[in-house]
Amino acid sequence: MNAITKFHNQNMSIEALDRMVSASIPNVPQPTSGAKFLRLSADDGSWVFGADNTEVEAGSRWAVNPFSFRTGYVAWATAKLNGGRREKLGEVMGSVDNPPAMPDVDHSARGGEWQEQVGFDLICLDGEDQDLEVQYNNNSHGGKSAFGALFNEVGMRPSPEHCFPVVVLESDSYHNKNWGKTVYTPIFKVVDWADHDQNLMAEFSTAQLESPEVAEVDSLDTPEDQPKRRQRRRVNA
Repeated sequence: MNAITKFHNQNMSIEALDRMVSASIPNVPQPTSGAKFLRLSADDGSWVFGADNTEVEAGSRWAVNPFSFRTGYVAWATAKLNGGRREKLGEVMGSVDNPPAMPDVDHSARGGEWQEQVGFDLICLDGEDQDLEVQYNNNSHGGKSAFGALFNEVGMRPSPEHCFPVVVLESDSYHNKNWGKTVYTPIFKVVDWADHDQNLMAEFSTAQLESPEVAEVDSLDTPEDQPKRRQRRRVNA
């Protein structure tokens, strides 16, 4: 046990250790359920997931878990003050009915400021990504607006027991004059509602969607009659 004595910091008491741990919790990566992260590509407004930025199949349906609605705070280092890299410095999230307080940790030396963040979990109901679970977290104005719109729809849902919004992932865009670039914003288009047993309120109709690729998901044609599936692509980060 002498080895422990050698690296023990004699200048720090156990009480000081506990204070350090408590103060540093926001800086420690939080464990996740293992689900892949979903995001909207800033390059072309396509939805991608995972470390490889695999593109979401157009027109696929995703069930949102309203019980996972969460809010909190996130801090990112600016690339200019972080060796050219944009790095997450800290994150704290909680349920919407018990949101966490903004952490009292200063990241200004690396350009990081605490910003409000929202998020929730989704699972794919059909198509190439069926049964895939993903997490969506976002701190942009567009992301928070889309979250608010979806949250309000859950509150006004047409059937109490059908509390899971079934959405199609879409996006909109506008030109930001200050940045001189196109900015893409998320849209969670509600096309149906599901209950805990995945029973849908209404039979899904491709007429509800604008994308012609949706017909491939629920097509009853024979394999010979079906159009060829597009190649899945990966979007560069």
